Amino acid sequence: MPAVDPHRAELPVVPLRGSLDDLIAGAVAGDLERDALPPFLRRQRWFGAKARPMQAVSFIERLRLPIEVRPTFLCIVRVQYESGEPDEYLLPLAVAAGADAARLLEFSPGDVLARVANEDALIYETGGDVDTASALLAVIQQRATIEGAGGSIAGVVVDPGLLVELDPTLTIQRGRADQSNTAFFYGDRLLLKLFRRLEPGPNPEFEIGSRLTRQGFRAIPRVAGGLAFDRPEHGRTAIGVLQQLVANRGSAWDFYLQELGAIVAAPDDLRRQEASLDAARQLGVRTGEMHVALAGIAEEAFTPEPLDAARLASLLDGMAGRASAVLALLRERVDTLPPQSARQADLVLTGGEALVRRFSARPHEESFGELIRVHGDYHLGQVLRRRDEDDFVILDFEGEPARPLAERRARQSPLKDLAGMLRSFAYAGQMVLVPTGEADADRVSRLEQVIADWTRQASDRLLEGYREATTGAAFLPGSPDTFRWLLDRSMLDKAFYELAYELNSRPDWTRIPLSYLAGEAR
Repeated sequence: MPAVDPHRAELPVVPLRGSLDDLIAGAVAGDLERDALPPFLRRQRWFGAKARPMQAVSFIERLRLPIEVRPTFLCIVRVQYESGEPDEYLLPLAVAAGADAARLLEFSPGDVLARVANEDALIYETGGDVDTASALLAVIQQRATIEGAGGSIAGVVVDPGLLVELDPTLTIQRGRADQSNTAFFYGDRLLLKLFRRLEPGPNPEFEIGSRLTRQGFRAIPRVAGGLAFDRPEHGRTAIGVLQQLVANRGSAWDFYLQELGAIVAAPDDLRRQEASLDAARQLGVRTGEMHVALAGIAEEAFTPEPLDAARLASLLDGMAGRASAVLALLRERVDTLPPQSARQADLVLTGGEALVRRFSARPHEESFGELIRVHGDYHLGQVLRRRDEDDFVILDFEGEPARPLAERRARQSPLKDLAGMLRSFAYAGQMVLVPTGEADADRVSRLEQVIADWTRQASDRLLEGYREATTGAAFLPGSPDTFRWLLDRSMLDKAFYELAYELNSRPDWTRIPLSYLAGEAR
């Protein structure tokens, strides 16, 4: 092998017991579990528990893929921590030898877990491997089953039309924006998303996407199929979803940042403003149609439930508890915030008790609508603009990734999704008003008013389209006043969620949720 830099030289070394073919299958499992897996997992973007001290990592399943050029396995590993519940992760592993190993060290050293002692070979993670992507596609197309020691992986077909006559020479590429998942692109036709963190039970991305595909809902990427991991004691867990690639012009977030930037540059261009507002109305229509489709799926896991007084009280109590916790966090962090955010934080903390009390008031209303399955993490970044028409495609039904699976699959008020999208409009507007040191105070004030007016109008248009698409829907509150009352509280809850996220991740962005909360606190 070629000389390596010090970082690469620190790779764990595992002994060869038997043949290279036996390495991952079990001959050196203990060595990998002890020496290689913990440091490797901590380096991965998709590993979500970097701050939790690990106690042990162990293989719970290793299933060999039908790849002739090298031994390749889909592995499930369990991570146990010093406290709390363990996690399970999907980890495709393979053995590279000779020239393949040399290339891997040169071009993808971060994928390598360990060296093989006295051998020209490496054990590596195959998340970027074209052979792995091709084999996984074949498992789905053929509805194949791969048996393991304690479970099996099965290919599932949802929409055969997306798989017929699929060109075997399609260019396969690894997605570049991987975070909690890993993506493979098959030409311009299909996308395979592998779920890295696994939880027993249906994954909402596959569950919702496949049901909406069978229902004929147009505003999503159709689901071609997927991969399922079956264990007798846990049932079926989706580990991947194969979706149609929709020709697009980027996300709705990118679209609105561009449009709002143009509006700031030319605030008197009313024609452009009107076009962006028309798009907001269309997005409202698609959002409403999504909720109608979700409420209409004839399966037990999707059947709407009445939002009665008891459920409403529980919903609002949860919002109040979250708000109180975020206010306590803000009180701890206020001295670390930038000056503008600190001034807003003082207003929020002063009016905090009144904000929390808003979750305790109840309108005099008999019908608060229903709880249904929802998107759960709905914002402009989860929507694409179609390439050839002024329309939208809705993505990513996994829900908020940090929440447990049971919460992500729970029925909720559809106004949660509406609140998320309305707050996303506000985020886009605030992003184009990032302080730039502009000396003309009158111009700054005017632009702030232009963006405020646009945000209000875009929100009104989105709600107009939504109400049109959901006319007569039983899942909405019975009166417009109650609809507005519950939506306002859903937006307040969302703003507190945003504030907690920004305090922990992006303190410079706290000004965005704080500006909304400060306005509500006055």
